[in-house]
Amino acid sequence: MTTEQAFSLADEDSPAYLPGAFELALGSLAAVPRIAESFRTGAGMGWHEHADGVFHGCEKFFRPGYAANLVDTWIPALAGVKEKLEAGARVADVGCGKGASTLLLAKAFPKSKFFGFDYHDKSIEAAREYASGDGLADRVTFEVSKAKEFPGKDYDFVAVSTACMTWAIPSEQRST
Repeated sequence: MTTEQAFSLADEDSPAYLPGAFELALGSLAAVPRIAESFRTGAGMGWHEHADGVFHGCEKFFRPGYAANLVDTWIPALAGVKEKLEAGARVADVGCGKGASTLLLAKAFPKSKFFGFDYHDKSIEAAREYASGDGLADRVTFEVSKAKEFPGKDYDFVAVSTACMTWAIPSEQRST
């Protein structure tokens, strides 16, 4: 295997690690008939209704990008946020999935407390297991909650992980 192949196919910590994308794509294919029917009927399909490969693949695909960029590039690019996290902040991660970005932040900023929210209960169960395994359960909490219903008060920083990046909004820059 060449260095380039290993970088994208064998190194799970590489920001270009692709197997998660393959697992995500294959898991998504299982939903094609349901999605097509949803377009015809307007019935919709919830995120929680996907095959497990979608959730595993999503975490595997996005975690390396978070690991490569979140703490060293994205957080420092936000005025004053790194300093708040270093001093000790209350942080909400809405739509946290299995908690990849939440746990990376918790490891990097040990004085802060983190609260991850996602409406997919199986992802929250996995996030709790990861937090416990990483020794972070004392300051990282994961709860099942829809984005519209998460307890959205008294946070210094709110992060929303999306399909392509993390959007982070310091409390003084967001409206209630």
